[in-house]
Amino acid sequence: MKNLETTSLSAGYLTRKGEKRILEGLDLGLEKGQLVCLLGINGSGKSTLLRTLGGFQEPLGGSVSIRGKFLEQTGTRDRAKLLSVVLTHNQISGMMTVREVVSLGRYPYTNWLATMGSRDHEMVDEALTLTGMASEADSYFDQLSDGQQQKVIISRAVAQDTPIIILDEPTNHLDIGNKAEILQLLQSLAHDKGKSILVSTHDLDFALQMADVLWVIKKEKVFTGPPEQVLMDGILEEAFPYSGIDLFSGKVIKRATGPESYVEGSGRSAEVTRSALRRLGFRLTTKRNDASLVVSVTETNSWHLHHDGKKLYLDTMEKLLEELKRLLLEGTITQ
Repeated sequence: MKNLETTSLSAGYLTRKGEKRILEGLDLGLEKGQLVCLLGINGSGKSTLLRTLGGFQEPLGGSVSIRGKFLEQTGTRDRAKLLSVVLTHNQISGMMTVREVVSLGRYPYTNWLATMGSRDHEMVDEALTLTGMASEADSYFDQLSDGQQQKVIISRAVAQDTPIIILDEPTNHLDIGNKAEILQLLQSLAHDKGKSILVSTHDLDFALQMADVLWVIKKEKVFTGPPEQVLMDGILEEAFPYSGIDLFSGKVIKRATGPESYVEGSGRSAEVTRSALRRLGFRLTTKRNDASLVVSVTETNSWHLHHDGKKLYLDTMEKLLEELKRLLLEGTITQ
């Protein structure tokens, strides 16, 4: 049995003119122990789908079931024991400490006075430790960085101890380091804790590297599969009709119009050199004899430039870049 399943689901919203269906006929499933990334262009319906799956919007057709029970048949408290949702906008009082925010995740298990027992405190401590926020337990929420605040919100979802966690763009506005930490945390929750994690994201490169399954929105439908299968089937090219992105890596493509070049060497310095040549517009080749320009990287992190029978020694990356730009500007490299 899947943790979450939809049957012929239609999602959207009501307008003055009637229903506005964004997605239709969706048969989807979340398995235990999977990190699923939801991808789609702006306005494709990612947030609408997540809000529908989380019970914040009524389906316009079809059904959503959690562990075999229809979502609308579960009470608020029972649903909160099965499903935790982290939306883009979370209203948290700045006067609350980190521990108090995370403790909110235990409300489905407490009495009407919200009295926490030993098990509740254990779950809060475990969640804070898992997300690396235990040292900030007594700090006020509004004093934290954006990345730390996001970890606290995820800690609250972890403390809620549900088999399913749904997150709407949890890495939005975060720097690359915090993005990596958040997605690694979500992957760990899925693989090590056996949870079903569904996360919408614009970070295509991270999704391709870390997701077990992709859900890709394309023309009111959602196409699913492992990242490699989605790539082979050409679904990403159709869902993201942008010429400036390498869909196999999620990276921006630098349009290469310059002469062919070959980088000789290995290790980090050689990789950085290849990256620099791509950025400047050189076309890289894997065959030295085909190259108009050869850059040899030495063991001492210096460079030898070979072109038109000439050889030039450069001892810093800055000098290398200046010389490459000069050659391109003057057009002195034979194509």
